[in-house]
Amino acid sequence: MSDKIAKQFSDKIATNRWNQLEVWDAYMRGDFGTASLPSTNRSAVAREYNDLLNRADLPICSLVVNAVTERLQVTGFRDVEADAADDEMWRWFQDSKMDARQQMVYTDALTFGDAYLSVTPGGDVPLFRAESPLNMVVEFDPVDPMRVRSAAKQVRDQGWLYDEQFIYALEYSRTQPTGWQVVSVVEHNAGQCPIVRFANRVDSRGRSMSEISLVASIQRRIQQTVFDRLMVQRAAAWRQRWVSGISVDVDEDGNAVPPFNVGVDQLVVSEDPDTKFGDWQASSFSDHMDAVDADIRQAAAVTQTPPHLLAPHTISNISAEALVALEAGLTAKVQDRQLTFGESWEDALRIGGRIVGTEIRDDIETVWADLERRSDAQKVDSALKLRSMGLPLPFLLERIGLTPQASERVMSALEDEQQQAAAVSAASFGLATGQSPLDEDA
Repeated sequence: MSDKIAKQFSDKIATNRWNQLEVWDAYMRGDFGTASLPSTNRSAVAREYNDLLNRADLPICSLVVNAVTERLQVTGFRDVEADAADDEMWRWFQDSKMDARQQMVYTDALTFGDAYLSVTPGGDVPLFRAESPLNMVVEFDPVDPMRVRSAAKQVRDQGWLYDEQFIYALEYSRTQPTGWQVVSVVEHNAGQCPIVRFANRVDSRGRSMSEISLVASIQRRIQQTVFDRLMVQRAAAWRQRWVSGISVDVDEDGNAVPPFNVGVDQLVVSEDPDTKFGDWQASSFSDHMDAVDADIRQAAAVTQTPPHLLAPHTISNISAEALVALEAGLTAKVQDRQLTFGESWEDALRIGGRIVGTEIRDDIETVWADLERRSDAQKVDSALKLRSMGLPLPFLLERIGLTPQASERVMSALEDEQQQAAAVSAASFGLATGQSPLDEDA
């Protein structure tokens, strides 16, 4: 049985596509290779322009990803039937430190197209762990591609195999035919593979897409254009002088001796009447900068990222209303990711509930923080207008950015203040708390 599991793990790991994912990982970290040199004599040119190649960086891939992940933050889970925050599910979330580590999941999803979360037994609570796609190979359910049927994880000489019943831990061993041996088995009781998929731009066939793949070619163009601009800046950004009709002496080593000592306090004179002096115009690199701006605008359009987040100089003296309009596309994109990723979190909670023997209903709801860029005055003004329409106060507290836990504390404190005010009012009439002046005994 152990040999069968080891072979199953080995075969699954062999199907990994980590080389492709490492490309997107490098782009995310700003490592996308160097620009091409404009010469076949690479050894000679590289020596002169090597420092320019190292400077030709203008990373936008990480900005495209961070623009979304910075606006994704789970602040709680709501029991829809009870219409209240669920403290137990939030405790699970915090016990695994996912309130701080959830950004790992979103960054992986947008960078690689898929991110994974493992849900494993942890005593009386389930443990949630962000799993890198660079360590994981998964098999999706053909009926429901958002559901993982089995998965294999490798970190150096350790491995784990997840199926619908067990979690197998393996170690690399040179003595085994497959190279791996099973060292422990844990039954998880989840009823399905305890790996949850977070997919970015997923379609009906289950295919996801990396945000990096949308801008990789644009990133390379920008890098090349920046390098070309640096070359112009280095070699032709000033007026170069020339002279003809003179002879140039050489030293004893055969090296040319400069015929003139050029300086601001020097006068260049030639005794030969056939001598001519002149200069070339300096080359402008404004066209290169315009090309970079055009590529950034294209990247912004393709990824629904506001241009001012990629290039702040593109806007100035803009009103708050115009800024909201500029970010409308990004807001819609964030809301779409909240819907998709929220379902994955809810699936993870249901798996965790089965692991610890707690039933989690299907109608739970993920609560996201409102991280839309608005001032406090705008948020309060919007809440007051909604309050005038009769919307409940707890909903409005979440609208202005309070977490469900903070909202409950505010409502509890408000209730205490109302009770104290009622007690003071009753005392002023010489009544007991809760007694009306119209009571017969008053």
